[in-house]
Amino acid sequence: MGVAMEVRASTKGRVVMPAPLRRKLGIKGGTKFLVFEEEDRIVLQPVTNDHIRKVRGMLRGSRPLQVLMEERARERED
Repeated sequence: MGVAMEVRASTKGRVVMPAPLRRKLGIKGGTKFLVFEEEDRIVLQPVTNDHIRKVRGMLRGSRPLQVLMEERARERED
């Protein structure tokens, strides 16, 4: 585990990640995260292309994915 840095949540629940940590992890504005609870902790996990590839691999050849892709293609045509 790295160095602990104290941050404060705003009244709307927003938390600013310290700049050194963002730089170290390559986090830019607009980066998407998975947020989940693990024991007594809140975990933020950046969503990367590796996650997307893994899900695509799991769904490859599945009928629901093919149906969804066809629906999206029809929507783009309209």
